[in-house]
Formats: sequence, C-alpha cells, structure tokens
Amino acid sequence: MAAHFFCPGCWREIGKSERRCPDCGYVLEDFQGLPYEGKLIRALDHPVRENRMMAIRILGDLKAQAALPAFEKVLERETDYYVIREVVVALHKIGTTAAIRRIESLRGHPSTMVRKLVKMVLCGVQPK
Repeated sequence: MAAHFFCPGCWREIGKSERRCPDCGYVLEDFQGLPYEGKLIRALDHPVRENRMMAIRILGDLKAQAALPAFEKVLERETDYYVIREVVVALHKIGTTAAIRRIESLRGHPSTMVRKLVKMVLCGVQPK
C-alpha cells in the first residue's frame, strides 16, 4: 500500500519527495521546524477527522494554552458532535479562565447533545 503525504499548509496530497507544495507553495521544511504543539495545532485542519480528534486530545492532555485560538476556530466551523466533544474535553483539561469561558459560551449551542455535554463538564462530571 502506498503511503500518502499531505501538505501541512493546505492538506492536499503531495509526493513524498516534494520540498514545496505544488498547490499552495508551503515550504515543507518549515513544518519540520515547528514545535510539537505547533504541529498539533496545524493538524486541527487535517482532512481526516480521526487525525483532528487525536490532535485535539493530545493538546488537551498537554494543557496547551496556545491551542485556544485554534480551538475557537474549530468550534466556529465544526458540526460533528464528536469533534466538538473532544474540544470541550480538551478545554476542560486546559482549565484556564479563557478555556472555561469558551465552554460556557456553548450553553446555547443548537445541538442538544452539545448543551448536555457542556452542562456535565461544567458540573464536574467527566464525559465517558
């Protein structure tokens, strides 16, 4: 099975030997120079949902405050409950005032499931 490589700038599939993305021009060496948290934050735009969710989970485990603006963008565009759930859990793990405020702002979310999750998390119940 052939390996797939994706540009961390635009997430289009690229050849293994590419040094610069032929679509967006991203210099692939720049990605190698990013700190671990920076690479995870970039992965929040990955086209594969499971990769995004893994990055969210790890950023939460790391209590990565640098991820807060990126989590905000995820919550603005995301409709998948399971991705939103990962962000809420990660924000709770980060635990800063800004992170908790962002969770609180989801109390009026259109999804009943998200509203229930927010209520549980804010009451100190760990989601399963």
